[in-house]
Amino acid sequence: MNINQRYALQTKFMEILRQLSRPYSYWSTPNQVIYEHQNLRLRRFPNQDLNAKRPVLILPPQAGHHANIADYSDEQSLVRVFHRYGFDVYVTEWLSAQRQHKHLGIDDHIRLTDEAIEEIRRRTGLYKIHLVGECQGGWQAAVYTSLFPEKIASLVVAAAPIDLEAVSSPMNEYARMPM
Repeated sequence: MNINQRYALQTKFMEILRQLSRPYSYWSTPNQVIYEHQNLRLRRFPNQDLNAKRPVLILPPQAGHHANIADYSDEQSLVRVFHRYGFDVYVTEWLSAQRQHKHLGIDDHIRLTDEAIEEIRRRTGLYKIHLVGECQGGWQAAVYTSLFPEKIASLVVAAAPIDLEAVSSPMNEYARMPM
């Protein structure tokens, strides 16, 4: 490999590392931010079917993923699945931790989830909404629903770390390992 090829390869790898250090969050379905407070951003993905009035709020994972995992691509989009079934879709996007939000805890995330749900209820005029939680968003949705069952029409959780003893798995062993 000559020096020009080596330089081109090094440049390419440096660009990849730069992109990984600042990931770009891409949403495959048109949407708009309709509410933002502290470290919560609420996105609405309007259903093109004008009769779609059933709102669903997706609480995606918060660690190790970006919220766009709920709408990753045309072929992998939970948002689009719900659109096909006539739902008007909303997704919470939890922003990266900032120094001014260092005091926020679980109670605050539940409060912010309630703010998002109240915004959806205000916009739709509907009292109960459907709630879907994935991974960390799943336990958050379960906690929220237990506190405010009157606001939730249905609850779906997927891959939520709620009961690690329900079925034996490597996660059980990792949880028992000494720190």
